[in-house]
Amino acid sequence: MTQALCLLFALCAFFLSVHGQTNTTTAPPAIDPTTTTMRPTCGNTRCESWLGENCTGCPADCGACPSCDNICGNHRCEPLESGCNCPEDCGYCCINGRCEENENAINCPRDCTTDMVGFVDELMTLSPVANATVTCQSESSLRGETAPTVITTNARGYFRVANLTSGIYTCTATYPGYTTNSASIDFAAGLRPGPQPEYRISLIPLTGTLSGELRDSNFGGYLRNVNISCSRPINAPGGITESFSLRKSFETYYFGGLTAATYTCTAKKRGYTTVTQTATVSVGVHTNLPFYLTAVNGTVAGFVTENRCGQPLNGSLTCQSTVNFRTRGALTGTPSFTAAIVNGRFNTTTFPEVVYSCTTSVAGYAAYNFVVDCLRPAGTFLKNFSLTPLSNTPPLTLSVRTVDSRTGASLSGATLRLSAPGFPAYGSNISPVLLATKTTGNNGATWDLLPSTEGTVTATLNGYSPAYRRFSAQCYNNTIEIPLTPVR
Repeated sequence: MTQALCLLFALCAFFLSVHGQTNTTTAPPAIDPTTTTMRPTCGNTRCESWLGENCTGCPADCGACPSCDNICGNHRCEPLESGCNCPEDCGYCCINGRCEENENAINCPRDCTTDMVGFVDELMTLSPVANATVTCQSESSLRGETAPTVITTNARGYFRVANLTSGIYTCTATYPGYTTNSASIDFAAGLRPGPQPEYRISLIPLTGTLSGELRDSNFGGYLRNVNISCSRPINAPGGITESFSLRKSFETYYFGGLTAATYTCTAKKRGYTTVTQTATVSVGVHTNLPFYLTAVNGTVAGFVTENRCGQPLNGSLTCQSTVNFRTRGALTGTPSFTAAIVNGRFNTTTFPEVVYSCTTSVAGYAAYNFVVDCLRPAGTFLKNFSLTPLSNTPPLTLSVRTVDSRTGASLSGATLRLSAPGFPAYGSNISPVLLATKTTGNNGATWDLLPSTEGTVTATLNGYSPAYRRFSAQCYNNTIEIPLTPVR
């Protein structure tokens, strides 16, 4: 078909070059009778059609022949032209699935629609508003002659009004929590389908406020430096949310200009458990949402010893709170705790940021008082101290064990003589002041009521040389070991 078309164009060009191109040709010169042959001269700027010159043989004089592509647009619908390959000459190509320019529902109903498509969104966030009610009224329905058309937007905020004629329509969109808004739409039936800029209706959200106090759940005191964040689901597909936050709020928080919706809010503070709550904000209404955060308990720990030799003690520790750091005042129902002191150690958890007055209770020792004044949430307060014995402290004890100096085996049956301090051991030339005598058994011997805190213990046993040890008893349960050497 292309070859035939080009052949037709070539014939047309030849015809035009012979009959129609008077602007580029000159009149034929007079024929000399004596001339027997005349030939055209290509390149002399004259299209000598009477000699057979044309656009094909001499384009330099006669111009280029019209191409196949340039035929469309000459305002003549040629035999091989149609509305699909040359709409400029032959009209429009209907039934090609595209509603092209100047096509409409009247001259091409198969390609063009009579449906009006619009879009409803939120003015501030540009997010689509699903399930909004759209009421479209024509001029006749505004006069009460016909009923208005009511439709609902889909999940993406679109609405479609079908089978409309050209005219001006007033479409009003409504949705709970938003202002009502209308758009006047000059609808021309047959415009391309799809949302048009003028078919967009934006809604302004109605607002409310949200605020609340930030307090400690145990004592009710105000909290500072609390991070508050809130979010709400946007009326759009895909689970999209709008969120906002307030960092380091001071005792209270406030959010204004909120769209009417249900908000999920979270309060966070270092050392406190995180609290999440929900609140429904209504138009023109202030919503109160206080937060009560619970502090993570702190730890009070330490080590208690006897002040003479550092021996660990056993007893208890009792602490009573007096002032809350957050309220700086007397507490109602002040907390207290008791911790056991075992082998000198105590360790317990309790409410933080409270001033505690603590007292020890250890038998035979004077009470020790101290203050816990800087316990932070999830923190640790460490206190080590020593206790002083009371004047009526029970006498000290002394355990003596005799062993073989070569093997280290325990020796029983040895005689132990306890001498007063300041005197030589028993058996010397100077007689000591003898305080007490005992005989060792398998586990040695023990003085439960030691008569003196200092002195000398001498051990004698048949077959072994006598030996002695000096002692200075400063703590309970003093133990000494005396090695005996066998006699050769």
